[in-house]
Amino acid sequence: MGSAAICSKAAGPSLYAAPVISRQDYITSNICNTHNSDACHGNDVLFGGTSAFIDGLQAPGSRAEFDHPEATVLQFSVEQFLPCRLPEIKSTVHRLPLPDFEAPLFLQDNLFAYRMNEGYAVESAGGEFYVDRLEFLQAIHGTGARSICEDDADVRELEQLYYHGLIGYGANERGQLRVETQSERYRPLYDGVATTWFSYIPQKVELDLTNICNFQCIHCAKDASPQRESGGLSLQEYVDFIDDVGRLGLPSLTLMGGEPTCHPEFIELAVIAKYAGVRGLSTSTNGWLVDDELAAKMATLFGSVQVSIHGATPATHDAIVGRKGAFEHACQAVKLLKRHGVASLNISFTVMKHNVHEMGAMVELSRQLGVHFVRFLVLFGQGRGIALPQWTDEDKQQISDSIRKFREDGEAHIEVEAGGFPPYCDITNDATFYGCPAGRTLMYVGTQGEVKPCSATEINAGNIRDASILDLWHSEPMRRLRRKPPCDCAYAGVCAAGCLGNSYWEAMFRPSELSVLCPGSGGNGESK
Repeated sequence: MGSAAICSKAAGPSLYAAPVISRQDYITSNICNTHNSDACHGNDVLFGGTSAFIDGLQAPGSRAEFDHPEATVLQFSVEQFLPCRLPEIKSTVHRLPLPDFEAPLFLQDNLFAYRMNEGYAVESAGGEFYVDRLEFLQAIHGTGARSICEDDADVRELEQLYYHGLIGYGANERGQLRVETQSERYRPLYDGVATTWFSYIPQKVELDLTNICNFQCIHCAKDASPQRESGGLSLQEYVDFIDDVGRLGLPSLTLMGGEPTCHPEFIELAVIAKYAGVRGLSTSTNGWLVDDELAAKMATLFGSVQVSIHGATPATHDAIVGRKGAFEHACQAVKLLKRHGVASLNISFTVMKHNVHEMGAMVELSRQLGVHFVRFLVLFGQGRGIALPQWTDEDKQQISDSIRKFREDGEAHIEVEAGGFPPYCDITNDATFYGCPAGRTLMYVGTQGEVKPCSATEINAGNIRDASILDLWHSEPMRRLRRKPPCDCAYAGVCAAGCLGNSYWEAMFRPSELSVLCPGSGGNGESK
């Protein structure tokens, strides 16, 4: 029988004055064990007896009393919305009994680990995980569990690794653990500093390849156009930067623009990234230049491709992007990418006054095109978007309600998400972390080499022409964003506060800001 422990910590709005809770606090507190025959099926909330196969360890079914923090393995997830209104946050720890304590154990895949502010992120082919420590993963090279485990807590930790498929009994040639160590020299910068969650290397870098675009979208936040901007990064500077992040083992690189396919070496740079050691590639396109040949190359190189379609009809989309025939090109690009088997494909739709009436039709169009993921993005007041009518908080809430209805009505096999709107679904209470990833796991690099936490902020962290990626990642402006939010809230240890594209939340991390209370209406992380 599989087993798991449920750990919860009440900390709702009435407890804002409570001591700050760290993730380790509410994972390892109040763990109890009872039997449940469904435990092996991986339910969200599981109970089960401890699998004590070693003589002298705790018997199954008894209450676990831990003298030291229990090591945990969790599926890594970040909830974009804030947990302020949640009555509690909990974590579910899944375990599966080891059938043999003598047989040798092996890693079951190539694993890549890098340090978080607490614990580690571990990536495998089966997903991304959060672990407290790496000692067991480092020790497993054909070693039996009896030789590794010293007590019942060790057994439970191995059972978690076994449940998630990170370890097993069959020898696997791919089973190696790589631990990123270049960032270790930056750890002293955080000594004595109370931080929220962040990774010691970026998990994702968004890299603008060009400011050129063959469209002139009325809402473009980057004011991209067919004219080339002077002073941009050279091809060699792009190659050098990609080599830099490749040596680091960057988990995810997104090639952006402008329109990235307008860069003459778009495919070549993607190939360089693959060979340099970048672990995952994604991109976004308007589809105009995507013919059969390019679609085949993109499907091979990129794990995820996003196609921008801002209207469910040719008239609406073409008017927004400023080019006749754009809608048909975008739809054809989707079909070609699907034909060539791109691993993940989604459609993005920026919601503005010109197209809000076609949101429902966009979901239907996605179904017809065979795309299972649609993302609605809020109009952002940057670049040419400043000249457009902006959404009020009331407008955003109404749009969010519509998105919730799309999700609840459940178009078959269509996943609807959004960015920049108030919560359109129930906020999960079991995410690993909460809040804005900008500067915590996300970095943006513009065409001039400028580095920001994300493209929506005006926070400047330096330039790739002047410093290495890790020096920039641990620069003072980035470190400032990693301070624990000055919210008087028990969740501040696992919540990085709201979107930095919002001036209210950005102000929270300015040097002059000393104390900001969590707003009573701040549960959505969008607007104040």
